Parts: sequence; C-alpha cells; structure tokens
Amino acid sequence: MSNENSSNKKSKTKVIFLILVIFSVIILTSIWYLHSNNMIIFKESKIHEVYVDLGEFTVGLNDTSKNRYFKGKLSVGYNKKDSIAKKQLAKENKLPVIKDIVNNYFRNRDYDFFNDLNNEKKIKQELLDVINKNLQDFKIIDIRFSQYLLQ
Repeated sequence: MSNENSSNKKSKTKVIFLILVIFSVIILTSIWYLHSNNMIIFKESKIHEVYVDLGEFTVGLNDTSKNRYFKGKLSVGYNKKDSIAKKQLAKENKLPVIKDIVNNYFRNRDYDFFNDLNNEKKIKQELLDVINKNLQDFKIIDIRFSQYLLQ
C-alpha cells in the first residue's frame, strides 16, 4: 500500500513538473515573441525631426491696458524623411508664411494667456494646428522655443 502511495506521489510530481515546464516554455516564448514584435514596431514608428530656425520675433500682444510684447526665438520641426518639407523650408518658400502665422497668433492673444505656465502645451499645439492648416504639401510636427520673454 505504501508502495502504491509512493509511486502515485511520484507520478503526480512528474505530471506537475511536466505541466510547469510546458507552461514556462509557453510563457517565455510568448514574452520573446511580443518583445521582438514591439521592437520592430518601435523602430518603424520612430520619427526623426529636423528643425528650421524661424529667427527672433517681437510682437505686440492684444492687451488694451498696457503695451505688452512677446519676444522670442522659435524653431519648427518636420519629419526628416519628408522631402517636400525639406524643399519648401530650405528654399524659404514657406518660411515667410509660417512667420506671418506666428506673428498673427501672438498678436491675437493677451499677456495673461502667455504668462500662464499651464498654457505651454496649448500654445505649441495651437501654433502647430494653425500653421499646418495653412500648409497643404507638408506638416510641421514640433515647435521649440529657444527664447521666450514677455514684457
């Protein structure tokens, strides 16, 4: 009887061990598969930006109580693989259009809006939206301020 119990326990242990090994192999294979696929997707979706300096802006803000100004330098970024953007921005065909849009954007906002630190992302997004709305052939994907001064 004890021999039967002992052999029964051994066979149960072997079955449990075999199930654990199979389960571990399945999990490790799944992790490897998912990890390798995510790396491929990540590599394909990586965008490299190229930036074009728009120069310095000094713009009067829409503030009726005082004469307030924005003074800053900014650059716009586009996808490095976008040959149309490269041509349009390298030849400076679209730079005057973009600069005019930026001037108008700042001219139509007030000091309090730009002075609120919570509006940084909103300012960049609104600028991207209004610039891209006026560009038919390519898109700007990022805006960077290298100087940002309110007076």
